[in-house]
Amino acid sequence: PPALAFTPADGTSTPSATATVAGTADDDAGISRVTVNGVEVSFASTGNPLQPNQVSFSTSVALAEGANTVLV
Repeated sequence: PPALAFTPADGTSTPSATATVAGTADDDAGISRVTVNGVEVSFASTGNPLQPNQVSFSTSVALAEGANTVLV
């Protein structure tokens, strides 16, 4: 089954105007794309021999004052 892990966690608070969204994705069929808020982001293999299809990604997201939703 597909697996996804990323930060920041729900409910995270920051005074910054941006947040770095980073994580890993894995699927037995491989990963063809990763999107954050609908925008494709680059990713690379983690090189994990136990999870050969696992990739990592990282991107910066602009934040507005108040609550922000981030979709990965």
